Amino acid sequence: MMKESKRLKWEKQLEKGRTYHIWMRGVLGWGLPLAFLYTLVMTSWSGQNLTMDREFYGNLLTALILFPAGGIWYGAWTWKILKMKVEQSRS
Repeated sequence: MMKESKRLKWEKQLEKGRTYHIWMRGVLGWGLPLAFLYTLVMTSWSGQNLTMDREFYGNLLTALILFPAGGIWYGAWTWKILKMKVEQSRS
């Protein structure tokens, strides 16, 4: 059986709405951090120094477009899961 506090927490998230959830969880909570992490890791693996050169900024710009766009999908997916869990907890 699910704890009441967890169900209430999920319901509060639902009350904030789908758009808020997608932006906060998907774009800001998943997409942006991964964009920066990806850029740092790829720069490190390619043997470059962390110098702020054209290639670094190009990689960062690309990551700042692609990962937040993926964050929209991720946020929508987690929203669907959240709704499903809340509905299951109510029954």
